Amino acid sequence: MQSLRLEAAGRATELARDELAALPAEHQVPDVGAVAAGRQGRAARLRGGLVLYELDGEPLPERFGGPFRLLFPDGDDCSVSVKFLGRIDVLAEPGSHTARCADD
Repeated sequence: MQSLRLEAAGRATELARDELAALPAEHQVPDVGAVAAGRQGRAARLRGGLVLYELDGEPLPERFGGPFRLLFPDGDDCSVSVKFLGRIDVLAEPGSHTARCADD
């Protein structure tokens, strides 16, 4: 089973699709199309982004960037989405691969 690895301040956890689906209702987005036009699937909400993990009751297919895809539906980030997400690192400072907006 594939999982998403989250790391912050030296601590790590991994979440599989069923664990994302088991998050409380206030963190669930049953239809991402309602917040990100033209997108489909079910997601779990993170601050500032959505982790898309399911489409039509099945794992998110690779052709749609699965098994996990990070979406920024509000457009505040330069990156609209990150396909094939496998890990999220939470850093105190920007990392070497941090995307920069043109006006930064």
